[in-house]
Amino acid sequence: MNCPNCGSAVTTAKCEFCGTLVSGPPDSKNENNMGNAFTKGINAIGKEGAVTPGLKVISLLINLLLFPGVGTVLVGKINPGITQIILSIVGFLLTLTLIGAIIGIPMILTSWIWGIVSVVKVKAVERAE
Repeated sequence: MNCPNCGSAVTTAKCEFCGTLVSGPPDSKNENNMGNAFTKGINAIGKEGAVTPGLKVISLLINLLLFPGVGTVLVGKINPGITQIILSIVGFLLTLTLIGAIIGIPMILTSWIWGIVSVVKVKAVERAE
């Protein structure tokens, strides 16, 4: 692991060269180690793969009533959420043509159902105060 400040190799919690405190490797059990939030799926409460029940309900309603994929992004599933948004947009544009509607309507339904399922599958955890 390298120091984020000076780039030198670090083997302890503190860089021996510049003195910067360094968190453990991404796979360590250190709870303060956020790593890369986009690749780990860390959401608003800072726990990997878990959201509050309120955020889960809001995200589900957004996916149901407003636009598929936006609620999925809110619960920390960035890549699937963006894919659902793109599928919905492309599906909507295809429905503007008669022949494209044959493909577009199933695309919209697929992204809508996928968005609902992806939010429902997220584990809801009560926040410890």
